[in-house]
Amino acid sequence: ILCTYAIIMNLIFFNKKGHYFSFLTNWAAVSSVIHFSLGSYASYQTWKDRGGSLPIGLLRTLLVTIEIALPIGFIVFGLYWVLATVFNTISTVPMVAYVNIQDHTLAYSLGLIDYAITRSRFLGRHFIFPIFLVTLYLPVNYLYEVHSGPVYAGAITWQDGAFVIILCIGGNLIILFIYAVFYLHGKKYRK
Repeated sequence: ILCTYAIIMNLIFFNKKGHYFSFLTNWAAVSSVIHFSLGSYASYQTWKDRGGSLPIGLLRTLLVTIEIALPIGFIVFGLYWVLATVFNTISTVPMVAYVNIQDHTLAYSLGLIDYAITRSRFLGRHFIFPIFLVTLYLPVNYLYEVHSGPVYAGAITWQDGAFVIILCIGGNLIILFIYAVFYLHGKKYRK
């Protein structure tokens, strides 16, 4: 519910230039909302059927969505706080500061809690899903910057080719590392 609220707030109040999907934060929020919506539906179905089994397709989709949401959420969480600290981009306007903290921390924190409660097991072959999402995101961000200017207040720009290559390779390596941590952690719950 809180992630859905954050998406609506961003679309209504902070999307004046139509650049909602130029921010990885919003991709992470949407993936979290999809995961939590499916999780809520699954919980309702289990309650309604008094503990009956769920369709395998729903269970697989839930697994894939958390396998996307957690690594991407970690990237958003880490990048925001590093950039906010290094470039001092934390707003002093209370509402903007609240929304920024909510957008960059809440979804990831709730995802971690969900992961801890459900003991989701990341599958080795599914590492491609969060990488695919980031690979899809990068051209969207690039196209927006080319047509409308820098997205991240000049902190990250496509003008420096070496920086872009390092960012793309480094981002994917970080996703692989985060994914490996969740994968190895989940191994202890496998039978």
